[in-house]
Amino acid sequence: MSVASLREALGAMQEIEREIIDQVRGRGAQIDAKDFSWNRGQPLAKLPSGSVYMEVRVGSKQAIANWERTQLEDCWDRVDRPEVAPGDRAHRRDTRASSHPEGQQSPLK
Repeated sequence: MSVASLREALGAMQEIEREIIDQVRGRGAQIDAKDFSWNRGQPLAKLPSGSVYMEVRVGSKQAIANWERTQLEDCWDRVDRPEVAPGDRAHRRDTRASSHPEGQQSPLK
């Protein structure tokens, strides 16, 4: 894995955290970056080439996801919802439009 691909994966992880934090806070719950655990606590410089584990805890609730490393590398600048067609995205405006070019939809709405 190259330094550039690691940088892209780490950028995507931060973007995913921001999206989740925005959505959870928008629903009135408290959450911040300390509530996230990536890579099963292993150093982020040693991200696996396959699946990257993510755990989020908010109070007594927990969410777990395994992200494909290639997915992370591909969404380092924005996170797209695969179930929303590109034409549908143009009709929805994200409150964080500055970080989502062309008003693309947040992955957690």
